[in-house]
Amino acid sequence: MSGLSVSVSAALPSGRPPSVDVPKLIYEVRRVGASLNRIFIIANAKGLLEVPELRRALERNRELEVRIVDAYTKD
Repeated sequence: MSGLSVSVSAALPSGRPPSVDVPKLIYEVRRVGASLNRIFIIANAKGLLEVPELRRALERNRELEVRIVDAYTKD
């Protein structure tokens, strides 16, 4: 289990996600992903960053989006 899962579970004793504006939350997570992707493209072109680390950040962002969708779309 990842650290994120443990933190979310500890914060939600009822086991249910808190009430939020899901479309807005997903929109914001996607905005972060788009920003990371732009940084990745520029940094990769200029050789400025460790590509594997940024790629992992993008993967974690996508995993977070999937977790949010799963948490808020299940009955």
